[in-house]
Amino acid sequence: MKTQSTRQRFQQIVGIFAKYGLKEGITSPPQLRKALEELGPTFIKIAQILSTRPDILSEPYIEEFQKLQDDVKQEEFSAIKEIVEIQLGGNLDDFFAQFDEEPIASASIAQVHGGRLWNGTKVVIKVKRPGIENMIFNDLRLLKHVSALTRFIPRTSVWNPIEVVDELWDSLELELNFLHEAENIQRFREFHKEIKFITIPQIYPEFSTRDVLVMEYIDGIKVYEKNTLAEAGYDLEEICSKIIYNFMYQVFENGFFHADLHPGNILISAKKIAYLDFGLVGHLNQRLRTQFNRLLAGIVQGDLDQMVSSVIQIGVKKGQLDRALLYSEIEQLYNNYISASIYDLDIPRLVEEIFRICRQNRIAFPRDITLLLKGILVLEGLISRLAPGMAIIDLMTPFIHNQIMSSRNTKQELIKFAHGLYRMTRSSLRIPEKLLEILNKAAAGKVAIQLEILHLQEVTADLMKSMNRIVFALVVSSLIIGSSLVIAAEVGPKLITIPILGLAGYIGAAIMGLWLLISIIRSGKI
Repeated sequence: MKTQSTRQRFQQIVGIFAKYGLKEGITSPPQLRKALEELGPTFIKIAQILSTRPDILSEPYIEEFQKLQDDVKQEEFSAIKEIVEIQLGGNLDDFFAQFDEEPIASASIAQVHGGRLWNGTKVVIKVKRPGIENMIFNDLRLLKHVSALTRFIPRTSVWNPIEVVDELWDSLELELNFLHEAENIQRFREFHKEIKFITIPQIYPEFSTRDVLVMEYIDGIKVYEKNTLAEAGYDLEEICSKIIYNFMYQVFENGFFHADLHPGNILISAKKIAYLDFGLVGHLNQRLRTQFNRLLAGIVQGDLDQMVSSVIQIGVKKGQLDRALLYSEIEQLYNNYISASIYDLDIPRLVEEIFRICRQNRIAFPRDITLLLKGILVLEGLISRLAPGMAIIDLMTPFIHNQIMSSRNTKQELIKFAHGLYRMTRSSLRIPEKLLEILNKAAAGKVAIQLEILHLQEVTADLMKSMNRIVFALVVSSLIIGSSLVIAAEVGPKLITIPILGLAGYIGAAIMGLWLLISIIRSGKI
């Protein structure tokens, strides 16, 4: 709080909270929402971000914050024109044959205008509001000061205010950089280039900067306009199936998913599904993808041990964990949800409740996992609106089963096996070396042994045979490792989807291993 303006802003924030009864400790969700609306763009955006975080806020606050709208005054066109010309380094007419003065949309961070390039391409131009970045980060700095004071207050939640403000800072920093959104769009286009029923707007990087984003205009029907879609001849159940399939594909195949798929960001255009607004995306590494899929598979299969193990692996323990208590609470919850048929199970709500129990047991979850859960819940709402007769479990379960049996998981297990075998065989190389060292020392009288070693030459000969067999076994192991890696990499010509080189290696290893086994049985010794 170094400047007068910061002190004034702090006083304004306190005054508005007091106006809505927060001074007396009245923190009802509607009152808090009204206070945030009056506090302006920063607090509206913060509330919108927090409304996607059921791990931080309880359901009443989430529902209330989802009502927040970017009810902001339209920016003067002269200010928008000035930003575009400064960012692109020339007059507006140098870049656009048409630039509509009336915006298509006006939000807290940016304003969106329609236009046309000189080659005739229709585009949308997203322009950051003047001064908005300074305003947001000044407010966030102030919140950082306030949150720092909470270090002296005992915490009752797995999240502390300092962590929350830091995460909000990171999220808004990315959202305020339009080049980040451009990268997201380019990445989505690359991942979806082979999927014919998905379309992603094209970016024009030569006209895009940190504050201006120019992309292809896509005309279509908003996905929530059920009657319009039906009149246009679209199969609503097919649309739902494709959206869910594609979302699961984004999550489990790419680990990179659209995290803001509310109905306003999905269009149906020329029999394709078009996604808009890529400012908020989620990232899941392979470990999180595997564990989340194991959680879903555990739910479908009724495997409580797998459910508990998965949520512990996904989450971050913020204190002492009583695993038996966690297991008991999840078991009781699952038994309350399960009915005669697994297909009646409300998986998204069940996962949300499992996460709630975990939070009560002081387990926090990564931001991207909660974004994923929120995305599934939003899409469940979309399905219930478009095709009430469908259940999201019907659409998710086949994908879950495919993931369980997928070749990707098989490959990973194969590679893990090969690496483990390599470590084991590498360690075993030292066994004969150590045995010889001991025997040589014994023969030289350097080791006091409480027994008499007779026929040392025979012992040494037997040991050499054993060493030969160990070396032979190492060759077999190497063949198995090499063949496993070849099959996992899927290189070279194939026989029924299996690389011939890897198959040949396995056959050779099997023959040599059988020979070794026969040799051991005949001699009666290893």
